[in-house]
Amino acid sequence: MKVVDQLEAFSPSSQVWLVPDLEHSEWTKKIDWYLNYQIKRSTPHTPALFSKELEEVIARSEFESPTVRLDPQAPMMIACEKLVPAAQTVVVPFKTDADWISTCHRVWVGLARPSVRIFLPRGMTMAGFTKVWPKQDSDGAVEVLTELVP
Repeated sequence: MKVVDQLEAFSPSSQVWLVPDLEHSEWTKKIDWYLNYQIKRSTPHTPALFSKELEEVIARSEFESPTVRLDPQAPMMIACEKLVPAAQTVVVPFKTDADWISTCHRVWVGLARPSVRIFLPRGMTMAGFTKVWPKQDSDGAVEVLTELVP
């Protein structure tokens, strides 16, 4: 695991950036500007529903309507290759330190462990992060930035 200096925050090196929601991070507010305010516009992100007309057509056709219900607190991935030096940015809503770190780890593992830069939420320390992040997954593919000090 590598601790990244704030001056290197936007330098290229990671395929994925993991960030807290806007309310819990100055980093996310700064990144959102580069992402053309996509994070702010998508908060809270809710899945689109079928129109009444389409629901009626589905019912008449006796098809089973596909339902995809997303938890509004689920992490949200944004493709951002042309906007920041990463291929994806994943916004992970903050609940508690341990829950946020565990969710970040689950997302990272689910993406097949790409190189990742993790922007810590406001108030989280490196010591607190390393207590929860699994030690066996603390290799060079993981970079961590502490809270942005304005």
